[in-house]
Amino acid sequence: MVNFRDATLRAKVQSFQNEFAAHTQLITYGQFYVTNRLIDMAVGTIQSAIASDVLWALVPEAVKKSAIQKVKDFFNGPPSTLTNAALSALATSLNLPQSVQQLAVPSPSATNEVQQLYTSVWGTPDIGAGPPWFSLDPTMDRIRAASAYEQDKCYPVLQSLAGKLLRARGVSTTAPASRISQGQIAGATVSGAAAGSADPVPQQTIQYSNTVALGVLYGQMTSALVARSVVRCGVLSGASHERSTFPTPEHYVLAFDWALMDGQLVFLCWDPDSFRSNIEDTKLNPTDSLWGPGFTCLFALPDRLSTAFNAGDLIGGVERHHGLNFGDHFTSPRRHAYQVYHLQTLPA
Repeated sequence: MVNFRDATLRAKVQSFQNEFAAHTQLITYGQFYVTNRLIDMAVGTIQSAIASDVLWALVPEAVKKSAIQKVKDFFNGPPSTLTNAALSALATSLNLPQSVQQLAVPSPSATNEVQQLYTSVWGTPDIGAGPPWFSLDPTMDRIRAASAYEQDKCYPVLQSLAGKLLRARGVSTTAPASRISQGQIAGATVSGAAAGSADPVPQQTIQYSNTVALGVLYGQMTSALVARSVVRCGVLSGASHERSTFPTPEHYVLAFDWALMDGQLVFLCWDPDSFRSNIEDTKLNPTDSLWGPGFTCLFALPDRLSTAFNAGDLIGGVERHHGLNFGDHFTSPRRHAYQVYHLQTLPA
Protein backbone atom coordinates (compact mmCIF):
# COMPACT_ATOMS: atom_id res chain seq x y z
CA MET A 1 0.00 0.00 0.00
CA VAL A 2 0.99 3.61 -0.54
CA ASN A 3 0.78 6.39 2.02
CA PHE A 4 -0.96 9.11 0.03
CA ARG A 5 -0.81 11.30 3.15
CA ASP A 6 2.96 11.47 2.70
CA ALA A 7 4.16 14.98 3.56
CA THR A 8 6.41 15.27 0.50
CA LEU A 9 3.59 14.39 -1.89
CA ARG A 10 1.24 16.75 -0.09
CA ALA A 11 3.70 19.64 -0.31
CA LYS A 12 4.26 19.13 -4.03
CA VAL A 13 0.54 18.97 -4.79
CA GLN A 14 -0.07 22.09 -2.72
CA SER A 15 2.76 23.89 -4.51
CA PHE A 16 1.10 23.12 -7.84
CA GLN A 17 -2.27 24.25 -6.49
CA ASN A 18 -0.71 27.51 -5.31
CA GLU A 19 0.29 28.30 -8.88
CA PHE A 20 -3.42 28.37 -9.73
CA ALA A 21 -4.54 30.12 -6.54
CA ALA A 22 -6.17 32.96 -8.48
CA HIS A 23 -8.16 30.58 -10.66
CA THR A 24 -8.52 27.26 -8.87
CA GLN A 25 -11.40 26.10 -11.06
CA LEU A 26 -8.93 25.43 -13.88
CA ILE A 27 -7.50 22.45 -12.02
CA THR A 28 -10.53 21.37 -9.98
CA TYR A 29 -12.96 21.37 -12.94
CA GLY A 30 -10.49 20.54 -15.73
CA GLN A 31 -12.00 19.50 -19.04
CA PHE A 32 -15.53 19.88 -17.64
CA TYR A 33 -14.90 23.47 -16.59
CA VAL A 34 -17.88 25.02 -18.39
CA THR A 35 -20.24 22.26 -17.25
CA ASN A 36 -19.30 22.68 -13.60
CA ARG A 37 -19.30 26.47 -13.70
CA LEU A 38 -22.82 26.44 -15.15
CA ILE A 39 -23.95 23.97 -12.48
CA ASP A 40 -22.46 26.20 -9.76
CA MET A 41 -24.31 29.14 -11.25
CA ALA A 42 -27.59 27.22 -11.43
CA VAL A 43 -27.38 26.15 -7.79
CA GLY A 44 -26.46 29.71 -6.81
CA THR A 45 -29.40 31.11 -8.79
CA ILE A 46 -31.82 28.82 -6.95
CA GLN A 47 -30.30 29.59 -3.55
CA SER A 48 -30.60 33.32 -4.24
CA ALA A 49 -34.21 32.90 -5.34
CA ILE A 50 -35.03 31.11 -2.08
CA ALA A 51 -33.17 33.70 0.01
CA SER A 52 -35.03 36.63 -1.57
CA ASP A 53 -38.51 35.10 -1.72
CA VAL A 54 -41.00 36.54 0.77
CA LEU A 55 -42.83 33.24 1.25
CA TRP A 56 -39.65 31.24 1.74
CA ALA A 57 -38.65 33.78 4.40
CA LEU A 58 -41.37 32.22 6.57
CA VAL A 59 -40.07 28.68 6.08
CA PRO A 60 -38.03 27.10 8.93
CA GLU A 61 -34.27 26.95 8.33
CA ALA A 62 -34.23 23.17 8.49
CA VAL A 63 -36.72 22.99 5.63
CA LYS A 64 -34.67 25.46 3.58
CA LYS A 65 -31.51 23.45 4.12
CA SER A 66 -33.30 20.26 3.12
CA ALA A 67 -34.61 21.87 -0.07
CA ILE A 68 -31.20 23.26 -1.01
CA GLN A 69 -29.62 19.85 -0.42
CA LYS A 70 -32.18 18.26 -2.75
CA VAL A 71 -31.30 20.89 -5.36
CA LYS A 72 -27.59 20.07 -5.00
CA ASP A 73 -28.32 16.34 -5.23
CA PHE A 74 -30.29 16.98 -8.42
CA PHE A 75 -27.36 18.77 -10.04
CA ASN A 76 -24.91 16.11 -8.82
CA GLY A 77 -26.65 13.61 -11.07
CA PRO A 78 -25.55 12.79 -14.63
CA PRO A 79 -25.82 15.93 -16.81
CA SER A 80 -27.97 13.96 -19.27
CA THR A 81 -30.71 13.89 -16.61
CA LEU A 82 -30.73 17.68 -16.21
CA THR A 83 -33.66 18.30 -18.52
CA ASN A 84 -36.13 21.18 -18.54
CA ALA A 85 -38.90 18.79 -17.51
CA ALA A 86 -36.84 17.38 -14.64
CA LEU A 87 -36.06 20.84 -13.27
CA SER A 88 -39.70 21.91 -13.56
CA ALA A 89 -40.73 18.78 -11.67
CA LEU A 90 -38.16 19.51 -8.95
CA ALA A 91 -39.30 23.12 -8.68
CA THR A 92 -42.91 21.99 -8.35
CA SER A 93 -42.16 19.30 -5.77
CA LEU A 94 -40.18 21.73 -3.59
CA ASN A 95 -42.46 24.69 -4.28
CA LEU A 96 -39.46 26.74 -5.41
CA PRO A 97 -39.92 30.39 -6.42
CA GLN A 98 -41.33 30.90 -9.91
CA SER A 99 -38.12 32.62 -11.04
CA VAL A 100 -36.36 29.24 -10.95
CA GLN A 101 -38.30 28.26 -14.06
CA GLN A 102 -36.06 30.58 -16.10
CA LEU A 103 -33.44 27.83 -15.94
CA ALA A 104 -35.83 25.53 -17.83
CA VAL A 105 -36.29 27.93 -20.74
CA PRO A 106 -35.16 26.32 -24.04
CA SER A 107 -31.75 27.50 -25.28
CA PRO A 108 -31.71 26.73 -29.02
CA SER A 109 -28.18 28.13 -29.47
CA ALA A 110 -26.73 26.28 -26.48
CA THR A 111 -23.97 24.46 -28.36
CA ASN A 112 -22.57 27.62 -29.95
CA GLU A 113 -22.86 29.49 -26.66
CA VAL A 114 -21.00 26.75 -24.82
CA GLN A 115 -18.21 26.79 -27.41
CA GLN A 116 -17.76 30.52 -26.82
CA LEU A 117 -17.58 29.98 -23.05
CA TYR A 118 -15.04 27.20 -23.53
CA THR A 119 -12.88 29.45 -25.69
CA SER A 120 -13.05 32.24 -23.11
CA VAL A 121 -11.42 29.85 -20.63
CA TRP A 122 -9.06 27.67 -22.65
CA GLY A 123 -8.35 29.92 -25.60
CA THR A 124 -6.37 32.43 -23.54
CA PRO A 125 -2.64 32.14 -22.67
CA ASP A 126 -2.75 33.13 -19.00
CA ILE A 127 -4.04 31.59 -15.77
CA GLY A 128 -5.85 34.86 -15.14
CA ALA A 129 -6.81 36.76 -12.02
CA GLY A 130 -9.99 34.74 -11.61
CA PRO A 131 -12.73 32.92 -13.50
CA PRO A 132 -14.05 34.73 -16.59
CA TRP A 133 -17.53 36.15 -16.28
CA PHE A 134 -20.29 33.96 -17.73
CA SER A 135 -23.13 36.30 -18.65
CA LEU A 136 -25.59 33.64 -19.85
CA ASP A 137 -28.25 32.04 -17.66
CA PRO A 138 -27.21 28.52 -16.61
CA THR A 139 -30.10 26.76 -18.30
CA MET A 140 -30.52 23.01 -18.41
CA ASP A 141 -29.99 23.02 -22.17
CA ARG A 142 -26.64 24.80 -21.76
CA ILE A 143 -25.47 22.46 -18.99
CA ARG A 144 -26.23 19.39 -21.09
CA ALA A 145 -24.64 20.97 -24.17
CA ALA A 146 -21.51 21.79 -22.16
CA SER A 147 -21.20 18.25 -20.86
CA ALA A 148 -21.53 16.80 -24.36
CA TYR A 149 -19.08 19.31 -25.85
CA GLU A 150 -16.43 18.78 -23.16
CA GLN A 151 -16.51 14.96 -23.19
CA ASP A 152 -13.52 14.66 -25.54
CA LYS A 153 -11.57 17.76 -24.53
CA CYS A 154 -8.88 16.18 -22.33
CA TYR A 155 -6.08 16.80 -24.86
CA PRO A 156 -6.75 20.47 -25.74
CA VAL A 157 -7.51 21.30 -22.10
CA LEU A 158 -4.27 19.70 -20.93
CA GLN A 159 -2.33 21.53 -23.63
CA SER A 160 -3.93 24.84 -22.68
CA LEU A 161 -3.38 24.39 -18.95
CA ALA A 162 0.24 23.38 -19.52
CA GLY A 163 0.73 26.46 -21.68
CA LYS A 164 -0.75 28.74 -19.02
CA LEU A 165 1.44 27.16 -16.34
CA LEU A 166 4.66 27.33 -18.36
CA ARG A 167 3.96 30.94 -19.32
CA ALA A 168 3.47 31.84 -15.64
CA ARG A 169 6.71 30.03 -14.79
CA GLY A 170 8.60 31.72 -17.58
CA VAL A 171 9.64 28.36 -19.05
CA SER A 172 9.95 28.50 -22.84
CA THR A 173 12.20 25.53 -23.63
CA THR A 174 13.16 22.09 -22.37
CA ALA A 175 16.86 21.20 -22.27
CA PRO A 176 17.78 18.79 -25.10
CA ALA A 177 19.04 16.13 -22.68
CA SER A 178 15.66 16.10 -20.91
CA ARG A 179 13.49 16.45 -23.98
CA ILE A 180 11.16 13.55 -24.77
CA SER A 181 9.52 13.53 -28.18
CA GLN A 182 9.23 9.82 -28.76
CA GLY A 183 5.47 9.51 -28.76
CA GLN A 184 4.91 5.79 -28.28
CA ILE A 185 7.57 4.67 -25.80
CA ALA A 186 9.77 1.66 -25.04
CA GLY A 187 8.18 -0.62 -27.63
CA ALA A 188 4.78 -0.34 -25.95
CA THR A 189 1.97 -2.63 -27.10
CA VAL A 190 -1.48 -3.53 -25.82
CA SER A 191 -1.81 -7.04 -24.44
CA GLY A 192 -5.10 -8.86 -23.89
CA ALA A 193 -8.43 -9.31 -25.61
CA ALA A 194 -10.36 -6.30 -26.88
CA ALA A 195 -13.24 -5.11 -24.72
CA GLY A 196 -16.05 -5.82 -27.16
CA SER A 197 -19.49 -5.85 -25.52
CA ALA A 198 -18.59 -8.08 -22.58
CA ASP A 199 -19.40 -7.11 -19.01
CA PRO A 200 -17.10 -7.46 -17.19
CA VAL A 201 -14.68 -6.40 -19.90
CA PRO A 202 -11.43 -8.35 -20.31
CA GLN A 203 -8.49 -6.48 -18.82
CA GLN A 204 -5.82 -5.14 -21.15
CA THR A 205 -2.32 -4.10 -20.13
CA ILE A 206 0.49 -2.13 -21.70
CA GLN A 207 3.61 -4.23 -22.24
CA TYR A 208 7.04 -2.76 -23.02
CA SER A 209 9.58 -4.65 -25.12
CA ASN A 210 12.40 -2.32 -24.03
CA THR A 211 12.35 -1.79 -20.29
CA VAL A 212 15.88 -0.37 -20.40
CA ALA A 213 14.54 2.51 -22.50
CA LEU A 214 11.74 2.90 -19.97
CA GLY A 215 14.30 3.46 -17.22
CA VAL A 216 16.09 6.08 -19.33
CA LEU A 217 12.79 7.88 -19.85
CA TYR A 218 12.23 8.01 -16.09
CA GLY A 219 15.50 9.89 -15.76
CA GLN A 220 14.58 12.31 -18.54
CA MET A 221 11.16 12.94 -17.01
CA THR A 222 12.72 13.65 -13.63
CA SER A 223 15.30 16.08 -15.00
CA ALA A 224 12.65 17.87 -17.08
CA LEU A 225 10.42 18.30 -14.03
CA VAL A 226 13.34 19.57 -11.95
CA ALA A 227 13.83 22.26 -14.62
CA ARG A 228 10.11 23.15 -14.25
CA SER A 229 9.01 21.71 -17.57
CA VAL A 230 6.05 19.29 -17.54
CA VAL A 231 5.37 15.98 -19.27
CA ARG A 232 2.25 15.03 -21.24
CA CYS A 233 1.46 11.36 -20.67
CA GLY A 234 -0.81 9.51 -23.10
CA VAL A 235 -2.52 6.54 -21.51
CA LEU A 236 -4.70 3.49 -21.73
CA SER A 237 -7.58 4.57 -19.52
CA GLY A 238 -9.42 2.14 -17.27
CA ALA A 239 -9.59 -1.60 -17.80
CA SER A 240 -9.23 -1.74 -21.58
CA HIS A 241 -8.29 0.33 -24.64
CA GLU A 242 -11.75 1.00 -26.05
CA ARG A 243 -12.19 4.74 -26.62
CA SER A 244 -9.57 5.11 -29.34
CA THR A 245 -7.48 2.93 -31.62
CA PHE A 246 -4.01 2.13 -30.33
CA PRO A 247 -1.52 3.82 -30.58
CA THR A 248 -3.69 6.91 -30.20
CA PRO A 249 -4.01 7.46 -26.43
CA GLU A 250 -7.46 7.30 -24.91
CA HIS A 251 -6.66 10.06 -22.44
CA TYR A 252 -3.83 12.29 -21.20
CA VAL A 253 -2.54 13.32 -17.78
CA LEU A 254 0.10 15.94 -16.99
CA ALA A 255 3.14 15.03 -14.86
CA PHE A 256 4.16 18.16 -12.95
CA ASP A 257 6.52 16.89 -10.23
CA TRP A 258 8.18 13.80 -8.82
CA ALA A 259 9.10 12.30 -5.46
CA LEU A 260 10.68 9.24 -3.87
CA MET A 261 8.57 7.16 -1.49
CA ASP A 262 10.49 4.40 0.27
CA GLY A 263 12.90 4.46 -2.65
CA GLN A 264 10.09 4.25 -5.21
CA LEU A 265 9.98 6.92 -7.93
CA VAL A 266 6.55 8.54 -8.18
CA PHE A 267 5.34 11.13 -10.67
CA LEU A 268 2.61 13.49 -9.48
CA CYS A 269 0.05 14.22 -12.17
CA TRP A 270 -2.91 16.43 -12.92
CA ASP A 271 -5.88 14.70 -14.53
CA PRO A 272 -8.08 16.84 -16.84
CA ASP A 273 -10.97 14.48 -16.02
CA SER A 274 -10.66 15.60 -12.41
CA PHE A 275 -13.74 13.70 -11.21
CA ARG A 276 -11.90 10.45 -11.93
CA SER A 277 -8.89 11.28 -9.74
CA ASN A 278 -9.85 12.29 -6.21
CA ILE A 279 -7.98 10.07 -3.77
CA GLU A 280 -9.79 9.59 -0.45
CA ASP A 281 -6.61 8.49 1.31
CA THR A 282 -5.29 12.05 1.08
CA LYS A 283 -8.02 13.21 3.48
CA LEU A 284 -7.19 13.97 7.09
CA ASN A 285 -10.83 13.42 8.00
CA PRO A 286 -14.05 12.52 6.14
CA THR A 287 -14.96 16.14 5.44
CA ASP A 288 -11.55 17.36 4.30
CA SER A 289 -9.23 16.62 1.41
CA LEU A 290 -5.58 17.53 1.24
CA TRP A 291 -5.37 17.09 -2.50
CA GLY A 292 -8.87 17.38 -3.88
CA PRO A 293 -10.04 16.44 -7.37
CA GLY A 294 -7.69 16.26 -10.31
CA PHE A 295 -4.60 14.61 -8.80
CA THR A 296 -3.12 11.16 -9.18
CA CYS A 297 0.24 9.39 -9.10
CA LEU A 298 2.15 7.41 -11.70
CA PHE A 299 4.47 4.78 -10.25
CA ALA A 300 7.71 4.26 -12.16
CA LEU A 301 8.13 0.50 -11.81
CA PRO A 302 10.90 -1.35 -13.69
CA ASP A 303 8.40 -2.85 -16.13
CA ARG A 304 5.52 -0.38 -16.13
CA LEU A 305 4.59 3.30 -15.77
CA SER A 306 1.05 3.49 -14.47
CA THR A 307 -1.20 4.41 -11.55
CA ALA A 308 -0.65 0.91 -10.14
CA PHE A 309 1.79 0.83 -7.21
CA ASN A 310 2.40 -2.90 -7.79
CA ALA A 311 1.24 -5.69 -10.10
CA GLY A 312 -1.72 -6.59 -7.90
CA ASP A 313 -2.97 -3.00 -7.99
CA LEU A 314 -3.43 -3.44 -11.76
CA ILE A 315 -3.90 -7.11 -12.61
CA GLY A 316 -7.21 -7.96 -10.97
CA GLY A 317 -7.08 -4.65 -9.14
CA VAL A 318 -9.29 -2.60 -11.49
CA GLU A 319 -13.10 -2.53 -11.71
CA ARG A 320 -14.11 -4.25 -14.96
CA HIS A 321 -17.90 -4.06 -14.56
CA HIS A 322 -19.65 -1.12 -16.18
CA GLY A 323 -20.85 1.41 -13.63
CA LEU A 324 -19.82 4.53 -11.75
CA ASN A 325 -16.41 3.11 -10.79
CA PHE A 326 -15.68 1.33 -14.08
CA GLY A 327 -11.94 1.40 -14.69
CA ASP A 328 -11.01 2.54 -11.17
CA HIS A 329 -8.51 0.85 -8.84
CA PHE A 330 -10.15 -0.99 -5.96
CA THR A 331 -7.63 0.29 -3.40
CA SER A 332 -7.28 3.93 -2.31
CA PRO A 333 -10.22 5.21 -4.36
CA ARG A 334 -10.87 7.26 -6.28
CA ARG A 335 -7.99 6.48 -8.62
CA HIS A 336 -8.84 5.80 -12.23
CA ALA A 337 -6.40 3.31 -13.75
CA TYR A 338 -4.00 4.80 -16.27
CA GLN A 339 -1.16 2.99 -18.08
CA VAL A 340 1.29 5.24 -19.91
CA TYR A 341 2.60 4.50 -23.39
CA HIS A 342 3.08 7.94 -24.93
CA LEU A 343 5.30 10.76 -23.58
CA GLN A 344 6.04 14.34 -24.63
CA THR A 345 7.86 16.99 -22.63
CA LEU A 346 6.36 20.47 -22.67
CA PRO A 347 7.60 22.86 -23.91
CA ALA A 348 8.14 20.50 -26.83
